[in-house]
Amino acid sequence: MDEKDCAAAYQELVEILEEHQLGWLAEKVARTIEDGKTSLNYPEWKQDPHLDFENFTAREQLFVLIDTMENVLVKNAEMACETADMLREIGGQRTPNGMIVHSVDGSEKFFNFNPESVAAQRQNAQELMAILEEMRKETANNVN
Repeated sequence: MDEKDCAAAYQELVEILEEHQLGWLAEKVARTIEDGKTSLNYPEWKQDPHLDFENFTAREQLFVLIDTMENVLVKNAEMACETADMLREIGGQRTPNGMIVHSVDGSEKFFNFNPESVAAQRQNAQELMAILEEMRKETANNVN
């Protein structure tokens, strides 16, 4: 992918996020990108370093968005699935709206989540991860 293709792919992902009511995520990424990359610069003629700011390239912007989508959407879904699995393993009692877990002292704690949605979340997260990985490879491999 050249820079133009990366910019188009970035915009397409932003539109997809907005269509799925995830525009807030695209906005946060845009603010991060707007701030630019920072690096410490150590000029030879100065003793103290100073911060330099650079703009992200279109390719880097796309990677920032892909990484953010993975961290926020995929890993969050994975955590929810792992939590549900853990609750099942420790003997949680399944209810239509969640799971009840009994502690050693006899008290119980209710975890509110839809058990049926956990499998769907896991499947969606795996599919999204495959798409993001493919985009990451395509972007990295086709440097012009």
